[in-house]
Amino acid sequence: MEGAGEDQKVFGYAAKYGTESSPMYDYRTGEMFVEVIEDGFFESVINDPETRALLNHDQNHVLARNGKTMTITSDNVGLRYEFAPPNTTAGNDLKENLRLGNIDQSSFAFSIAEKTGEEWRSVENRADGVKYIRTLKRGGAGKLYDVSPVTYPAYPDATVALRSLDQHK
Repeated sequence: MEGAGEDQKVFGYAAKYGTESSPMYDYRTGEMFVEVIEDGFFESVINDPETRALLNHDQNHVLARNGKTMTITSDNVGLRYEFAPPNTTAGNDLKENLRLGNIDQSSFAFSIAEKTGEEWRSVENRADGVKYIRTLKRGGAGKLYDVSPVTYPAYPDATVALRSLDQHK
């Protein structure tokens, strides 16, 4: 079977630069907003060895760890990650869900550096009810907790897929 074996890799973009998130609700203000990530937002946290790949952000389903079993990079598209799925229940479930197309998107969990990591602006007359756009600024990430293949992402353009070494070559 093509793509089977030890040389399979999970790869994806946990975030893509310059694209809007789905509308989100701010519980503090009761208002709707979207996020846009600037190129370079993750530059200060890209090599953090504490960053994990988790299935659906669930810390009980660890798939990889940055610098050990996963590579995280930032390119002109966004925050990219790649790892060989482990031979665990979570790893095997992920491979099967990717093969079936049940999971095809990604996400990330993060914090923002105080006062420097974000910029808010008001917008008017959007049909989706969004009142604000939050821009995540270059170098503004405080911490990158995880990158995750997910069922429901905040950023619909974030991707994940499975490929074999042969397909990569």
